[in-house]
Amino acid sequence: MITQAIRGAISLNNDSPEEMISGVQRLMESLMENNPITIKNIISIEFTQTLDLQQMNPAAALRKGTNKYSSVPLFVSQEPEVIGSMGKVVRVLVYCQFVFRKKVKPQYLGETAKLRPDLVS
Repeated sequence: MITQAIRGAISLNNDSPEEMISGVQRLMESLMENNPITIKNIISIEFTQTLDLQQMNPAAALRKGTNKYSSVPLFVSQEPEVIGSMGKVVRVLVYCQFVFRKKVKPQYLGETAKLRPDLVS
């Protein structure tokens, strides 16, 4: 079996539970739709969030928005505060397992497309 990780990020417009839920749902839907993965391929999902997002964490938002990931271990950490870094950002790293190596496509949505223009088509 091959283990691979797929990156993604989304910028939110404001710090609210509703915005976090809809943003995380959008990010995960984009990752699932644009990559050859199913829930059964996912080993775990790791989120980070910037310091200015305090109303809800992304793992809670994912669980509140859907029960599709109920069997997937989720982890959240806070990003370090770095001067000049983009605010209101949720990043994700989805760890997957496949029989063969797959071509995966990171998903950078909203303003986060500026973070990795080399990976955004």
